[in-house]
Amino acid sequence: MQLTTDANRRYDVDALRVILFGLLIWLHYVSLCTWTSEPTSLYTNKTAMTVISVMHQWRLAALFVISGIGTAFAFGRRTWQAYLNERVVRLLIPLLFATYVLLGGFVDPGDTTARLFEIFPGIGRMPYGHLWFIYNLLIYSVALTPLFVYVRRNPDGYLVQGVRAAINMPLGLGLLLVPPLLYSFSNVLFKPWVAGEVGMWWEFPRYFLYFAVGYLLMSAREEYFSALERMRYLLVVLTIAMTFVYLRSQSIFGVPDVAIGGWASQGHPAFSISVAVAAYTLELHAWLWCLCIFSWAARMLNRPNRLVAYLNQAVYCSYIIHINMAIVAAAIVYRFHLGYNSGLMLGLMIQTALCLAFFEIARRSRVGQILFGIKMPSTKLTKEPASAWQQRSLSVLSISVLCCSVVAMMLLGWQLGKKHFVVPNTSESETPQAVSDNASKIASDF
Repeated sequence: MQLTTDANRRYDVDALRVILFGLLIWLHYVSLCTWTSEPTSLYTNKTAMTVISVMHQWRLAALFVISGIGTAFAFGRRTWQAYLNERVVRLLIPLLFATYVLLGGFVDPGDTTARLFEIFPGIGRMPYGHLWFIYNLLIYSVALTPLFVYVRRNPDGYLVQGVRAAINMPLGLGLLLVPPLLYSFSNVLFKPWVAGEVGMWWEFPRYFLYFAVGYLLMSAREEYFSALERMRYLLVVLTIAMTFVYLRSQSIFGVPDVAIGGWASQGHPAFSISVAVAAYTLELHAWLWCLCIFSWAARMLNRPNRLVAYLNQAVYCSYIIHINMAIVAAAIVYRFHLGYNSGLMLGLMIQTALCLAFFEIARRSRVGQILFGIKMPSTKLTKEPASAWQQRSLSVLSISVLCCSVVAMMLLGWQLGKKHFVVPNTSESETPQAVSDNASKIASDF
């Protein structure tokens, strides 16, 4: 058994994708499914909430940058028609399947369809729940296809030359300062009016720009990774410094709810010098975190790894089903009446095991691969092919188990849809107690 390699693949990007999606999956469990015999809650731990608040500024942004980078590699090998077809298969089909089946949309398909086409429906009306990331990514991918075509057809055009010029500025100043300028301009326009909410309102154009920047950086791929290598120690210092500024941003700039938006509704001027400086400072903080983790991942993780190759294949499927598995894991832990820490650790282990077990079932049939967006990577473990009889037997068994698993998740989806379950998120705009109370009712039914 050997590990095949791809000279053009960025293994650090694969590793970061696994790490960041893994954090997202676990954080959803921590924020939702911690019903134990102790009254302790994540939300009463100030240190934990400070860490989560800092992470929330850059974690999803980094995921959209990584998605843009991955799109650059995928688009480079395809026609734009083939690319859009691949986006439909990998994004739209799993999104619709999860919305109508796994998240209970079939309970009221008419209302589900209406909310699916509703612009910024709000966290309480999103039929796709936690899969808003896929929903946004699909829109971004389609909307930016003309840009992708232009960049590929004009590798020495003004846009690509501008990207290279910014990256090659002394001390990396262009890479450090120009992207946050774009992000903050978007924030100044949209952030004063309403709080951000799971990829909607002002967060929608913000993540759109992060995705686009991720793609554009790959138009100057060698210069970009060379700049990261030169800057990685500087990035550590700047990131730490800007984190302290972020934590004091409310008192420094005097803008109410500067991190989550909506200060105009509180009587503060929508546009002012302090608003512009605050918007730029917060985006610089988020962008420095992105560059810092990208630079050290490029240094330490850009090498083939069997575990990363496997988890990179599994993480998308796991993301789609992790809320369903979190409810099941929490229901199991709830029966043991454990303390907070022990219950939390056991629940995370059960959720992870359930996600990986389901992935193993789904990936063994073409139907499972399509419904859950599973794609075999170019870097994978190779082994002797099974006999035709073994292949047929495994295929029949896998499809049978897959069907049983999907039916079980449909029953859970029926509970979710019937109770109008609100999927958790880590944004400051959520109401933790309401989410936890609603989820507790579902767990008690199992």
